[in-house]
Amino acid sequence: MTPNKAATQQVSDNQTGYDLHVFVCTNRRENTTRPSCGNMNSEALRAQLKTWLSQRIKTDPTTAHLRVRVNSAGCLDYCEQGIAVAVYPMGEMHLQVNSPESVEDLKARIEAEVQRLIQLQSESK
Repeated sequence: MTPNKAATQQVSDNQTGYDLHVFVCTNRRENTTRPSCGNMNSEALRAQLKTWLSQRIKTDPTTAHLRVRVNSAGCLDYCEQGIAVAVYPMGEMHLQVNSPESVEDLKARIEAEVQRLIQLQSESK
C-alpha cells in the first residue's frame, strides 16, 4: 500500500494551515479519582474561546485574513493542574485555566500573538 503523499509531507509552521491554533484539553475520565479537564467544564471554555476568537478575528479588517482555530484536544497530561490549553505557534501550555481571571490572562496572551501577526504582515508589505 502506498502512503498518502499529503499525509506524509513535512510542513513548516507557516504551512500548517493556521496562523494561530488553540487546543483545549477536553479529556473526560470516568470512574476514577484522577481529575480530568473535561470534568472541569473545559468544553464550555473551548466554546467560549472559539466564539471570542472568531468574533475578534472576523470583525477587524486587519485580522480578517488570519487563519485561526480552536480545537478540543485529548489528554495533555496536566489535568491535575486544572484545565490545560496549548497555543501555537507560541508553543505555550497554559495551566489552571479555571477562573475568569485565568481565562482573561489567556485571552490577553492570544491577543498579543494576534498583534504580533498583524505586525509581521505589515512588515512583509
